[in-house]
Amino acid sequence: MFRKLCGDEALKNVVVVTSRWDDVQEKDREAMGKREKELMETPGKFFEPLIAAGGRFLRHDNTARSARRIMEAFLKNEPIPLQIQVEMRNGKTLEETAAGSELAAEMKKLMDKHSSEMKNLKEEMAEAIAAKDEALKKELEAERTKMQQEMKKWEEQKKALADGLTAAREEAKKRQEEADRKMREQSVEFDRKVKETEERAKEERKKLKADMDKMASERGAADKKLEVLENAQKTAASRSQAEQARIQSLVDEARKEKDATDRKHRDLLRTMRAQVSVFLAL
Repeated sequence: MFRKLCGDEALKNVVVVTSRWDDVQEKDREAMGKREKELMETPGKFFEPLIAAGGRFLRHDNTARSARRIMEAFLKNEPIPLQIQVEMRNGKTLEETAAGSELAAEMKKLMDKHSSEMKNLKEEMAEAIAAKDEALKKELEAERTKMQQEMKKWEEQKKALADGLTAAREEAKKRQEEADRKMREQSVEFDRKVKETEERAKEERKKLKADMDKMASERGAADKKLEVLENAQKTAASRSQAEQARIQSLVDEARKEKDATDRKHRDLLRTMRAQVSVFLAL
């Protein structure tokens, strides 16, 4: 039943914890160890199928150290959905799952067994009545009452299991819907940020283009001014010394303006590269 409920793949995450090892006397440890080994290794019986599937046995001796070791074993597990969860998520009812079928088969065996025992009791009661054996009649009546109570108990347990699994299925459905809702919200928010980033990038590109156009115009004007002054300087040899000095001063000033324009151009290019890197990172 447990195997049908979990599924073979999930069995490797199962940890069987045996407790009260702190109560075991030293003289009894060897015998207890053999019993533990028997439970783990007897082919096809007890916990051997679980161990073969990857499950583990751990001892708890009522100390914090062993408790931490047990919790660490659970924390290292990779979550695996139970077989019954997968089956019910795929649309099967509780009765159609492997665990439900196994439970139904076990319940049928018990019900058949109790029905057979009830039939035998009725026959024995009839024989007792015929023999006027009141003592046996009372005993059989008590046994029948006990059987009826056990059957009622099994029916209640079956209903409780079905109700519990239905509730678990509804809870899983709610969680999935909540996860889907959050995913949709995150997707909308992501799209909004992408659109906002694209708009910002578009505006920055327009601004940078305008700056580049302005810088190109300023650089062209500086180059032209420098060229005119340099030509004037070449033809100033026949002029007065004061005129030559004035032209030289204008040439120096034009060169400084050109150098300043070039620096601004390089700074603008560095700014553009930095902004492109930022937008690529976004």
